[in-house]
Amino acid sequence: MNKCRVKTELCMLVMTGMLIPAPFALAADHDHGQGTEAAVSNLGIATGLISVGAISALMMGIAAAILIVRIRANSSTLSPMNAMMAAMAVAMMTGLIGGTVFGIWLQSLFYSTVIGVTIGMAAGMVAGQAHSWLAALDGMLSGVMSGMMGAMLGVMIAQDHPVIMILFLDAIMLLALGILNRLIRNPSI
Repeated sequence: MNKCRVKTELCMLVMTGMLIPAPFALAADHDHGQGTEAAVSNLGIATGLISVGAISALMMGIAAAILIVRIRANSSTLSPMNAMMAAMAVAMMTGLIGGTVFGIWLQSLFYSTVIGVTIGMAAGMVAGQAHSWLAALDGMLSGVMSGMMGAMLGVMIAQDHPVIMILFLDAIMLLALGILNRLIRNPSI
């Protein structure tokens, strides 16, 4: 149990460290005379924004995978409410960040909604299915809602500080998934 805790904390530390260079990538890629709006061009999005989104998506995928494995491994010790909450938390964060990143990248509400909803539903179903199908359903429905909200946010925020929004969502995700990790470790909280 102690080795698992050390590995989880090491992974969280590595993922947090990945966020440090992200603002510098965008700063090097846009014209300081025109402001943040220049980061999104008429032909596509800036490479700095692509790298920040890719790092965020990778970090979200790794964190969600780690927690899904832990939720499934500890499903017998979780109460029904804790299992439903865990599935919902994983689905909400993956769907929200996935929908936002793809909304910024694609600038298409349809495609980013489909991708965000699919990511959120899959994460919620896989996280909750080991405990019960009710927990899986809770995760899936949370994935639908968060994927739609993320896609709308991504399309709307693309012209106004998209990198800051991605980093803000990453910080919220790390906080929520850290609390979820603690809940899985000690279900009596």
